[in-house]
Amino acid sequence: MGKISIKLAALPVILLKPKQGFESVKESASLESGLVMALILAILYALVSTLELTLIESAGSIANLALAALITIILPMVGLLVFGWLSAKLAREVYKGTGDIGKTTCFLGYGAIVPLTLAIIRLAVIALTGVIPADVSGAVEYEVLSATVGKTAIMAGIAFFFLELIWKLYVNSHAVAAANKIPLYKGAVITILVGAISIMVVALIVGALFFFLNLAAPLNGISGYFAAI
Repeated sequence: MGKISIKLAALPVILLKPKQGFESVKESASLESGLVMALILAILYALVSTLELTLIESAGSIANLALAALITIILPMVGLLVFGWLSAKLAREVYKGTGDIGKTTCFLGYGAIVPLTLAIIRLAVIALTGVIPADVSGAVEYEVLSATVGKTAIMAGIAFFFLELIWKLYVNSHAVAAANKIPLYKGAVITILVGAISIMVVALIVGALFFFLNLAAPLNGISGYFAAI
């Protein structure tokens, strides 16, 4: 097991000057350090998301909140391991980079400060203006979404969607490039490619979960029927 060393002071630098920020943590970068940093940021993200749900009064039961928080923590950790491993492999095989899985994963772990920062900004927008940015990442038609949440919420949702997309690409591209000693544009290509693969994998997992949950519903009804007998 490698030495665990995290540098919280590097986080604000990574947000705006990722190359400089990753340079400051490269000496202590390790797989374990990246996972610890990602875990800390994921827990904070889950707390902010819970506050947001409470603020907009759609939190549901405590059990639902706990489950949502758990998923919010676990999925990014699994995604980080897959993203880090695949990015390092592609950097070595395609672009003749170092293929440093530990350092790549570590830098990407620090990069998780981006979604946390945006979650805090989103929470502040809701608290100060009452506008709840709409989720525009799905396949819901504009007319349906507009009638449901309003145009202001849609515009806010679009702004947050593209801001997160561009900001994460910017930081993660620097992370992959710095960790594997390849040019930034090559880091960007790998980030986009691995990101697209990750989206497809997550979509398949979520689809499978919904399938099994829907399948479990009638089975639970059947088991309840026999239990009543």
